[in-house]
Amino acid sequence: MKKRLLLITGIFTIALIAGNLFLILKSDSKIQRTAYVSEWEKISKGDLKETFKSEGVVTSLEEHYVYFDEKIGSFNQFLVKEGDQVQTGDPLFEYNSFNIDEDKRSLEANLDKTEEQIESIEDHIDELRSFISVIEAKGTYTDVNDENNSKLSLYGSVVEVEKEIYNKELEKELLEKEAALIEKQIDNINDQSNRLNVMSNFDGIVTKVKKDLSDPVIIIQSNTHAVKGFLDEKEISLIETGMPAYIYPALNDLRLEGFVSRVIPYPEKEPSLKDESLYPFYLEINEESKNLYPGIHTGISIVTNEVKDAVIIPSNAARKKKSKDFVYLISSGGSLSKQVIEPGIKVNNRQQVVKGLKGNEFLAISPVFPAGVSNTDFITPLKTRHINKNSVRALTKNEIIKYTFTGFIRR
Repeated sequence: MKKRLLLITGIFTIALIAGNLFLILKSDSKIQRTAYVSEWEKISKGDLKETFKSEGVVTSLEEHYVYFDEKIGSFNQFLVKEGDQVQTGDPLFEYNSFNIDEDKRSLEANLDKTEEQIESIEDHIDELRSFISVIEAKGTYTDVNDENNSKLSLYGSVVEVEKEIYNKELEKELLEKEAALIEKQIDNINDQSNRLNVMSNFDGIVTKVKKDLSDPVIIIQSNTHAVKGFLDEKEISLIETGMPAYIYPALNDLRLEGFVSRVIPYPEKEPSLKDESLYPFYLEINEESKNLYPGIHTGISIVTNEVKDAVIIPSNAARKKKSKDFVYLISSGGSLSKQVIEPGIKVNNRQQVVKGLKGNEFLAISPVFPAGVSNTDFITPLKTRHINKNSVRALTKNEIIKYTFTGFIRR
């Protein structure tokens, strides 16, 4: 019985080996048409950002200039020095006025004009608020029959009227500040007889006081910070105003968000044939930091292009032939197929796919095909690192028979 069993086993083994050799060696064998895939992965979705990286330095967002007017009077004295923090309405320097009465009358006339504008705006705001009551009581009119209906048709809804009220209140606030500044100048004239103070129209730091009275006689840097950088001749076309940006101060681990507020299309220095032109640009910071001071150097990352929820594949998975890009997909039946795609932006080793993929397929990375074959079955390398005695012992006899039988008859 044992001899018979050994004989049957030997015959079966020889037949199996011979059959496999025949399949391998015969012409047009299926094995000769099988691809080899050593790496694969599921296609993912995510956000891609193309960025431009550079360096910058913290500076003030705006620079304000104050001038000396010889027609007003002779210079008396400076009332601030470099490094002083000033606010709107603070005195900067003094004139000895040539005609103090005329200056006072001019200021009073400006004050009257400003106050009339404020009263006019207040009346307009009251009228707008009455419009809201009418709109809420009667609704928005579609037929214009009388004067009230005509006014209502101009605004259309409570929201539009409220927007107009908000804008008018901002305008009123600016005029009230202007009126307060004029009143302060009139008070100074009254207190100092023939002296006239020049007031600051800005909040900021005095960075320059020119004692030779050359204009601008005083320079004030705004308290709002910005980051200044430079673009070379190739980079100037990459950056546009409004692009989001990230700022990385060199002295700490902060990451501040901002945006490109200005790109100046004229070089910082006079154009020269010998030197490369550098174009300044400015980033406005969304949120100020206490530890951010003018002169601090920063890293800059500007988002030049962004795609959200993009279909993403490894950049080395795409191939190109006859101006067409394509990848190889793994089907649920275990075969490979070529899929033409339309690529989008590429960031590092990640490639966006605009058309051709849904984002839930399995992708073969750099498959190896027999000559003249593109769509076919495939094999993968045997990975034995997960096979050990414990995993084999955990299998039941039925599982061992099932997997062994499947391995022999698969395809």
